[in-house]
Amino acid sequence: MADEPVDADLDITITYATDLFGQETVELLGKRLAAILGQVARQPATPISRLDILTPAERRQMLAEATGTAASSVPCSVVAAFDEQADRTPDAVALTDGHIALSYADLRHRAEALARTLRAAGVTTETPVPMLMQRSVDLVVGILAVLKAGGAYLPIHTAYPLSRMRAVAADSTSPVLLVDAAFRDHELVVGERAAGRQVLTCEPDPSVMVTDLPDVHPDQLCYVMYTSGSTGEPKGIQITHQGVVDLVRDPSWTMHTDDRTLFHSPHAFDASTWELWGPLLAGGQVVVAPPGNLDAAALQKLLHEHKITRLSLTAGLFRVVADELVDAFAGLTEVTTGGDVISAQAVNHTLEHCPDTIVRTTYGPTEMTLCVTQYPWRHGEQAGATVPLGLPLRDTHLYVLDRHLQPVPVGVSGELYLAGAGTARGYVNRPDLTATRFVVNPYGPPGARMYRTGDLARWDAAGNLHFLGRTDDQVKIRGFRIELGEIETSLTARPDVRHAAVIAREDQPGDKRLVAYLVPTDDGTPIDLAQLRRELGAQLPDYMVPSAYVTMAALPITANGKLDRNALPAPERHTTTDDTPRTARQDVLCRLFADVLGLPDVGTGDNFFDLGGHSLLATRLVNRIRTTLGVELGVRQLFENPTVAALEPHLTSARPARPTLRARSTGNR
Repeated sequence: MADEPVDADLDITITYATDLFGQETVELLGKRLAAILGQVARQPATPISRLDILTPAERRQMLAEATGTAASSVPCSVVAAFDEQADRTPDAVALTDGHIALSYADLRHRAEALARTLRAAGVTTETPVPMLMQRSVDLVVGILAVLKAGGAYLPIHTAYPLSRMRAVAADSTSPVLLVDAAFRDHELVVGERAAGRQVLTCEPDPSVMVTDLPDVHPDQLCYVMYTSGSTGEPKGIQITHQGVVDLVRDPSWTMHTDDRTLFHSPHAFDASTWELWGPLLAGGQVVVAPPGNLDAAALQKLLHEHKITRLSLTAGLFRVVADELVDAFAGLTEVTTGGDVISAQAVNHTLEHCPDTIVRTTYGPTEMTLCVTQYPWRHGEQAGATVPLGLPLRDTHLYVLDRHLQPVPVGVSGELYLAGAGTARGYVNRPDLTATRFVVNPYGPPGARMYRTGDLARWDAAGNLHFLGRTDDQVKIRGFRIELGEIETSLTARPDVRHAAVIAREDQPGDKRLVAYLVPTDDGTPIDLAQLRRELGAQLPDYMVPSAYVTMAALPITANGKLDRNALPAPERHTTTDDTPRTARQDVLCRLFADVLGLPDVGTGDNFFDLGGHSLLATRLVNRIRTTLGVELGVRQLFENPTVAALEPHLTSARPARPTLRARSTGNR
């Protein structure tokens, strides 16, 4: 670059290597430089950090690309939308588990009967009603009943430890706790009943005289779902009826009355929002999966038996099924995936083997009512090295901003802010945290807010948005959002732990797991890791319990005194290879265990989960056993018998494996 002053003007010439830069790129750099110099000339006292790098044309274009199709949201509650659909198709099947089937009219009648019981028990407008129930037809009836009573449903994850269940229930002022037979005598329920909270099931009280149900406003609270909190306590996210309606009525989904959607996600997880309300507000059918976790073979069986057309999977489970049993997707119109970084290889593998199936990738936090972007991948398309975040949903806004809330140029990393349809109210009883994460939107109308995600992202030249990482210590493990600080708080509260650090490691591609690094107290007492694991499991959900622990004399720090995460060593996984296989079948099982865990050897007495196994790897292992040994085995059996020695006797009584189900063309639906 050279400058030659001519009178009061400044002429700039840019010389560039044509094999590295295109002319358009260099011209844009020149325009940006001119814009910066103009700002400096007009306001020389401006700090460099506050100079706007974008040209006016770039700014207009970027703000336009960051916005989904503009459309006025039609005010509507979930209750009104469901009733409209029930009026249109009263006799169509709305809900089934394979044994019980409810039409839209039946579902409305049962929900309204229970809603009257809830009203009589004291549920009023926006009462958050805690629900401790297994996945079932009754659960869906109960959720709709809570909404029709004017309340909001607050699902308690059935796998939570008791202390966490109590923390969630304590956040609600509801006079009612809704349960089913499986949890009627649960320790939480017994305690809540003793404390004076009324415990109800989904059976309505015939003596109730309440006849009228309230009108539900679109801006009323619809549900509260809890995620990990950095302070050591879970935080409840408040979502409105309008947010749910805007999500499921987005034109990108193109739901049909003959669609059958599998409801299999935990109902305390926001993926259940789409699985339930997507079909129910469009005249489709919800197929309720049995309670508990599903392995790949059980999932495939359900998809085939119920002729499922729509399926939603977390990114981790999608990868496992795509790798191990991709034909399971062949009969689907669409499989939707998100909740974590999505494997491009899994997307491409599915498109190659299931050419009639759309793979819809999504992105979005719970604070924005499940997701804000989507992209429908079709046969013939090829995902690159990474899967972009996708296109904004209708009336949704995405901003990649610097620390001064100014848009950053194409190719530059910034923090992602989200606004528009689906924005949550905030966090239950946490006005401080709400004010920190939901901030004023300088690019929206007066009073508009935007959600600060903490995600780092960048735009590329083609207008695609790419996820780059986090600005904080939040991670995603198997689709669950985890604040590492919450785990560290639980660890350092122990008397034998002086310092603790927890990170998410991915030493094997696609296998992200939590590892805890511990510094014992100065008294020299060793940390009992087995006891620590048990006690941590009583405080935190299983997906937040680290799978490996490393004891250190001190945590490594950088020159600035911060934790040096890059210097934390990979954990060693010790196996008891002296426990050699005694039979040919044990030998096969040991090799399958080792292969799935990424280890050279595994002994017959080694615990699958102590060596780093988790639910997704368990699904992979069960499928490998099924295909290699030709026996039917459930994930639960592996959880109950996590060693080769304990598991092998159960294979002798297992049923022969069913043949792999393959989709058969039956013409157009």
